[in-house]
Amino acid sequence: GDPLDRLDEAGTICLGAEREGLPPEVVESCDAQVTIPVRDAAESLNVAVAGAVCVFEALRQRRFGGRVQQFDGRP
Repeated sequence: GDPLDRLDEAGTICLGAEREGLPPEVVESCDAQVTIPVRDAAESLNVAVAGAVCVFEALRQRRFGGRVQQFDGRP
């Protein structure tokens, strides 16, 4: 998916089950999919944490404006 740098516009955040993800018909109806960058130590985030990260980032972008640079994985 795309980086989390385009959440400054109104939209719906859809989160799927941790193992199965979203049903195919939901994915097909989405305009975009995003990816949350994680460091090497973490394989993935659970759905509650991923949702919190997305909501926080959307609010941050809308409140303070501007998009962030894509995370490049460096410490």
